[in-house]
Amino acid sequence: MSDLESRLRAARPVPPLSPQADERAREVFRARLAGPASTHRFPVFWRRRLVLVAVGILVFVAGAAAVVSSAGVLSGGTTRAGAGDVGALSASGEVAVWSERRAEGSVVVAAHRTPSGQWSAGQVLGGGSSPAVAGLGGGSVVAVWASAAGVQSSRFDGASWSAPAMISGSAAGKTIKLRLAYGASGALVAAWEAVGVPQRALVATYAAGRWSPASELPRPPGASNFAPLVAQSGDGTTVAVWQSLSPRGSAVLTSVRTAAGWATPHTLSTAQSAGEAAASFDQRGRAFAVWQQRDGRNGSATMVSRWMLDRGWSAPRRVSRPGGLGLTPKVAGLGSGALVAWVSAGHAWTDPNYVEVATVDSEGRPSTPTRASGGSIPGITLAVTASPDDRAAVVWTRRPSKGDSVVEAAFIDGDGTVGTPLPIPSRGFALYPSASFTAAEELLVLWTKASPAPSSVMTAALRLSGG
Repeated sequence: MSDLESRLRAARPVPPLSPQADERAREVFRARLAGPASTHRFPVFWRRRLVLVAVGILVFVAGAAAVVSSAGVLSGGTTRAGAGDVGALSASGEVAVWSERRAEGSVVVAAHRTPSGQWSAGQVLGGGSSPAVAGLGGGSVVAVWASAAGVQSSRFDGASWSAPAMISGSAAGKTIKLRLAYGASGALVAAWEAVGVPQRALVATYAAGRWSPASELPRPPGASNFAPLVAQSGDGTTVAVWQSLSPRGSAVLTSVRTAAGWATPHTLSTAQSAGEAAASFDQRGRAFAVWQQRDGRNGSATMVSRWMLDRGWSAPRRVSRPGGLGLTPKVAGLGSGALVAWVSAGHAWTDPNYVEVATVDSEGRPSTPTRASGGSIPGITLAVTASPDDRAAVVWTRRPSKGDSVVEAAFIDGDGTVGTPLPIPSRGFALYPSASFTAAEELLVLWTKASPAPSSVMTAALRLSGG
């Protein structure tokens, strides 16, 4: 139990599962997913190399052919490869960033992919972890990460990376859940949590080549804020969603920033153990927030609420099916409405888990859930993304047996129809996928191969040849 939880419990009882406890539970879950090999100290390969393997695997989805056009290893020879992020770079290809644990400590590494599909050798941006990346207009991207000194940033102009710049020194190397949002306004918004007592959620904006000073998201009296996530619309409107823990219990809060500044926080949920949250805008400027909350004594539900400038937040609606557990929800805005994906889990450790998806209309009303994946034991990690032309995809890692893990993806039509899952070639245990559509309408996927040793960061590109 953390010092913060101890003091809160001494002041007044709080729900049995706090955000810190949720995070510890996820770490245990991830360790059990990876198996015994994940606890070994892998040998260090001092010579890093980039290995690109061309493949020609043909599969079918919703009647259209889909090709895994390329797959390869972005990093090898690390003692541990951490979760990464991948972002589109409209003029110069794509950029991937990830963290590696080397002999000298944890470092953030970046590589770029040219329009021909070739990846550059990885370049170390600096010491740290929790990287995120987003594209800017004019063919450049910005990466952010947490370091021992604080939150840092570097800009890629299509040829080289700038020297790291400090955004904020408040993180002191303990930042987790660093997120980056971008829209067509030409600005970026970063959000992170700074560990301390009380714990704070911070945001900063990147515009005209520089970062604004970090500012704290509104914090209720006596509360700590956790796990902020931001989304940005085309006109620069920003929504932040985060968790708050106080002696009165846990809550999911949100605030919208327009030209007038940040609005007074709105409470989305006060259910016990309100867990993972996410947000996204559709192409018409509506925001959609999703989160996980306790449902009855043993259940967990995935919830959604819609925001509009002239109408505010809609009443929360349940997206996941009654009963069971609706975990780790993700959301991506569409042309009108949004796509929500989550893990549907049973109560017992041996129960199979599935990826389920639903569309949400402009009023915040979800469709009937559709199962996208086959069963997995004991769990799944997933990502969801959408392109400007209203194409969407869900990517997940599935464990069909105790000794195996596979990466799969499914394209989703505008009406919510889920295509046949596409297997992505991957040897070893796979975790932490991220995904993004490229300007060439490929689905670019990044994931961590946790075992066998050494761990690696993997990539693949998928294309629907039928449209």
